[in-house]
Amino acid sequence: MGSVSKDDSLAGSVEIRIPLDVGIEGGNFKDTVNIDPSDMDTTNIDNMNYVELTLEIKNAIPVSIVFTGKFFDLSGNYLFNLPPEGSSSDSLIIPPPTVGNDGFVSSPGVNKQTIKLTGAEAKSFLKGGKIIMQLGLFTPPAGNVKPVK
Repeated sequence: MGSVSKDDSLAGSVEIRIPLDVGIEGGNFKDTVNIDPSDMDTTNIDNMNYVELTLEIKNAIPVSIVFTGKFFDLSGNYLFNLPPEGSSSDSLIIPPPTVGNDGFVSSPGVNKQTIKLTGAEAKSFLKGGKIIMQLGLFTPPAGNVKPVK
């Protein structure tokens, strides 16, 4: 048989589940992604006509996400938006994930889009810099979605 002394401790945890409806209005977040061209062969960069970027964004949080970005060169000068001018939209909409009958996310929402950069935009991108991304979170009106666990 064991004993308990003043130096012993006892720990535990309790999980409490309370139904909660949460709505997000105007939830915006910013993050920065550095573009490092060190692993690219840039010797013929001036001969390139265009660059195709394939963005695949997966969303497993139960809200819609709106993505916009601004590209800056290595000196911090603003160059262009993502998606760039002339695209079908000025932002990318990432749909919410699919929620199963059990209330858990069963598959993420996905937006896969190819963006074509031409001319100076393409060359600037290949030389490196950073993308400042802005993500907006949007929930549907109360009562229009399944609860998520």
